[in-house]
Amino acid sequence: MKSRSGTRPYELWDRAGRPEGRELEFWHQAERELQGRAERGAPQKGSPDPT
Repeated sequence: MKSRSGTRPYELWDRAGRPEGRELEFWHQAERELQGRAERGAPQKGSPDPT
């Protein structure tokens, strides 16, 4: 199973048309998204409902 931080960069890269040489750009974008969710206290996509 891939971690959430490993699949999101691929999704972003794929959605952008798979441009060569921009892998780090998408990796950093995914990190910012995940950090933003953590700071807001929002559950990550696919995480179980705490109730």
